[in-house]
Amino acid sequence: MESTHSLSTDSARLTGVVRGVRDRWRLKRALRGASIVLAVAFVLLAGSAYLLDKLHYGHTAVMVVRGIVAVVVALLAAVFVVVPLLPRRRPSDRRVALYLEEHAPSLDAAVLTAVELQELEGARGSSGQTDDAIRSRRPVSSTLLSHLTRSALERVHTIDDGRHVDERELHVTAGILAGIAGVALLVTFLGPAALRHGMSVMLVPWDRERPAEAYAISAEPGKMRPSRAVSSTL
Repeated sequence: MESTHSLSTDSARLTGVVRGVRDRWRLKRALRGASIVLAVAFVLLAGSAYLLDKLHYGHTAVMVVRGIVAVVVALLAAVFVVVPLLPRRRPSDRRVALYLEEHAPSLDAAVLTAVELQELEGARGSSGQTDDAIRSRRPVSSTLLSHLTRSALERVHTIDDGRHVDERELHVTAGILAGIAGVALLVTFLGPAALRHGMSVMLVPWDRERPAEAYAISAEPGKMRPSRAVSSTL
């Protein structure tokens, strides 16, 4: 009973290591996708701002351009951020173990072997199992499996449980995302007033009076002239 409990505990720990590596890998992909979406979204918004300026912020033009940009950005976000995070797109423990082994050759396939045997035993013991190929294989000794799992844990502890896998890539990807956001903010606030006004029109759909602010009529004593001016509040 104690051996079984020890095996269960070690298996859970090894599974936790594998899941940690998988979570970091998926986070890296999500950050990379978010960088792509943010960069494309800013380019689309900036281009739309200048296009609306040329079209004099007509109501129909604003609605159409705003809708097109929203659809494109939503599709990109779904493809590059949401889809990779879906449970059905989650890589298996075996694939993650192989990924870990590739980044840490010192493990010498210990983690991959233990994970494969755990999956095999789990598949054989699951209810309703009808795969003859799985059932025909000889069951793995619990003593052997316990030894392999403990050996895999000892090896993976030497590399800090794989916490450094993808660490550099995560930092780089997060830095790229922050850099894109910073550049977008700088260009927006230091760029032409028409860009800021057009961006505000695109990003504040509930303010129906904002498009008209680009065009105003200024009057001075003894002289009245129509002028095109961006609101001083921008």
